Amino acid sequence: MDQGKRRHIRWKKKLRVAYSLMQESESYREVFTEDISESGLQIISLDRLTPRQMVRLRLEFVYDSVPIVAVAKVVYVGELEHKFRVGLEFLKIESFQEERLRRYLGKLRQDLGDESD
Repeated sequence: MDQGKRRHIRWKKKLRVAYSLMQESESYREVFTEDISESGLQIISLDRLTPRQMVRLRLEFVYDSVPIVAVAKVVYVGELEHKFRVGLEFLKIESFQEERLRRYLGKLRQDLGDESD
């Protein structure tokens, strides 16, 4: 997504996230985030995902044993050497889970200061 079009600050933070393609059974692949915001996240994947593809997400936070679950849409894919940089936009996330994400990002804001993008 173009820097000018971003609605939320992206925080460079490695979090464990698992994703599963919507058209597959719930077979999750574990990766780490490159960055995260209130509206989405970026991962590095070995899978070649395609724009507009839908995925299920499970975000895991160190301080909380209950993952945040969401549905996201692939908004961009960039090729790296034998990997893919994938941008995901949250489409469906329960309001209480969205609030948990906001609280976590607020804590990041305090801990990381100006290390956003």
